[in-house]
This record gives sequence, structure tokens and C-alpha cells, in this order.
Amino acid sequence: MITSFTPLHEAAARVASSAYIERSGIYSVTIAQAHVSQSQGGATSVNLDLKSDLGELCFIRMWVLGKDGGRLFSHDIFDALLVVLGVPEAKVVQGKVFDRFSNGWVEGYRIPAIEKKKVGVVLQKVIDFARPKDNGDARISMELLTPFDLQTRKIAKEILTDAPASRIDQIEDKGVKDKTLYPKEGSQQPAQQPAALLSPKPQTADDGWGDVPF
Repeated sequence: MITSFTPLHEAAARVASSAYIERSGIYSVTIAQAHVSQSQGGATSVNLDLKSDLGELCFIRMWVLGKDGGRLFSHDIFDALLVVLGVPEAKVVQGKVFDRFSNGWVEGYRIPAIEKKKVGVVLQKVIDFARPKDNGDARISMELLTPFDLQTRKIAKEILTDAPASRIDQIEDKGVKDKTLYPKEGSQQPAQQPAALLSPKPQTADDGWGDVPF
């Protein structure tokens, strides 16, 4: 039986010290930047740079339109975000976008109507072995499962139907589990994934992204 504990200072310093949101859960965030991008194949994504109340960053990419212009499932989540924020129309305008990969400002397309707004989000950590990195490690990303109003705790459906808030409480009670993706049996992974389709880089503080200006 252990009779005493001596703290490891390096280990203690790692607790809640990450600059990035790295765990599945429910968060209060500000949308620091929202912009639209397009893959080489023509698919469209909405990209959200979120900042938690504790200053942790999270980068969400939602593919909203396929290369044929058809709606993808993430478009529903973006629609829910607009409802929760009370934004009837979010116009896309040309402007400067901070690119964390080059650590600088580039020309792009912003969604100013939803920037600087606070919102509740349910985030899920995705551990992707189906599309591993070059060294074989899983790709790590965060997905937005649903937004909600921080004051009423209502999700979009509850707002639209004037129903009482209950879904976020249910999620909170059950907890949010990580999602792990594995290669399908018999599938072969290409040596190099197209850059436009790769998940965001692992969201840890030691990836050399540099400082983002928000």
C-alpha cells in the first residue's frame, strides 16, 4: 500500500495547460474567425476558429457542399449554428483570412455575420486511423456535433419548435465519447492523401503552428 505521494511538477504543469481544446465535451466558445474554402475537387467547407472562455483554441472544418454542389450533412450543422446565433442570413465576403499553416494573413472569404459571437458547442474528438499521418500515427481532429444557445441551453430544434431545453442536459449526463475511425477491412490506404481532404493537424501546442492573432 502506498503511504505517500510526491508530485511530479512537470506532470502537474501539463494539467489543463494546453493551448488547444483536446477533449470531447461541452464548451462555451467565441467564434474568432469564420471563413469558407474550397478543395481542388470543388467541395466547399466552412471553417470555424473557436476560442474557449479559458483561451483554448479549436479549429473546426465542416464540409457543407460536395464537388457536385450538393448539400452534405455538415451543412445541417451549420444551419443549426445560424439558428442558434439568430442569424437569418450569413453573407460570404472577400477579405483577409488568418492561415494558421503559413502563420500569416491571406486573401480569402469570411463570414463576418457570425464572427465574435459566443455560442455553446458540443465537440467530439476524432481519432482517425483510417487516414494515418506519414509516420503511421492517427490524425486527430475535433468535430462540432451541435451548437446551442448559452443562455437558454436550447439546440436549434428546441428553438424552432419552442420546446423546453433538454438535449444538452441529456448529453451532459451521458458525457461525450471520443470517436475512433479504423480502415475498412481489405482497404488499402494511398501513400499520400490529397492535401485538401486531410483532417486538421493534431491540436496540440507543440505542432509549430505559431501564434494565432485571436
